Amino acid sequence: MGATPIPAEYCHLHPVKGYYDSIAAALPDTDSIMLYMTTGANSVLHKDPQAYAISQNVNSKFHFAENAPGFGIPVPDTLVTTKGQLYGPDVAVFMARHENDIMVKTLGMGGSRNVIRAGSLTEVVDYVTEFNDDWQVLLQQRLDPDDFTEMTADLTIRDNDVSISNVRKILFSDGVWVGNYISPNVEVPAAHEQHLLRVGDYVRRQGYSAPEGLICGVDYFIRNDTADFIATEINCRWTGGLFATEMLRQIGATQESCIAFIDLVIGDKFEDYLHFIDQHLWDKERQDAPFHIIPLGVSPARQMIDGKEHFYTWQMIAGDFEAFKHTRRDELGDGVLILAEAIDISGLAV
Repeated sequence: MGATPIPAEYCHLHPVKGYYDSIAAALPDTDSIMLYMTTGANSVLHKDPQAYAISQNVNSKFHFAENAPGFGIPVPDTLVTTKGQLYGPDVAVFMARHENDIMVKTLGMGGSRNVIRAGSLTEVVDYVTEFNDDWQVLLQQRLDPDDFTEMTADLTIRDNDVSISNVRKILFSDGVWVGNYISPNVEVPAAHEQHLLRVGDYVRRQGYSAPEGLICGVDYFIRNDTADFIATEINCRWTGGLFATEMLRQIGATQESCIAFIDLVIGDKFEDYLHFIDQHLWDKERQDAPFHIIPLGVSPARQMIDGKEHFYTWQMIAGDFEAFKHTRRDELGDGVLILAEAIDISGLAV
């Protein structure tokens, strides 16, 4: 929306795993100058050099890691280096300090491919092998998920103030993101609130603000049962959680505890999926229902998995999530919303 469409025959889908190798193997017989991920939301940046420069700063993992401490924002222990200096003494000391278990971040690789966990210097070197020696590499302390809980908040950045518009808990299974927990039970203690507002002040000082407010997503970790707060990354753009929380506001469900997640539906059961949603669609008048489905969207792009057509779906479940999973198994069986089975809600106030 808002951008000139690219003809379908010029678009190519590639898996996240082995992304660049897949592109290299399937490159058409033409000159390739640059890879682009397209979105109409970026059109303003292409028309305004100042807005583009601001976006580069506030969305840079490097700029945030190096400058956030000056604003009183705690960040993980960090070393910024280059590919050519990875065998130097500074890197060796850093790796030893964190027992060879770190996070590695780079610039220029989109779609979550610019952050990995590394357990050795060899893994770090292999990760950046395609780049020149002067390519910047950010090494960062890995926060133990047994000690910390990962959270995300959206800030609204106006010219004269910063406010917290929503907060949500990130859900993982075997280290992989599986969903968000959005609930009035997820509260922001005063100590954490002050850190989040400092993040807002940091981006506002870079020129990222507007009278009506701009969105900044903050990924951060809190140590269980303490006031400890560590910010790991910011995203000055619309975030996925923003759409979910706005949907809850629009339908009057802000007091509901919800699990928001992305899942898959096999093509030949898509009509069954739509019927399932109709049967369990959100209805504030049906208080006796154990759960409600709040659909957020469906991707029109086909995903071929094991030779079968699948589609990604995005939805929230309000109410009893375990009852939802049990009903899903009974009414839909295999091939529909099966990734939900990996979501563990034990310990959540749902």
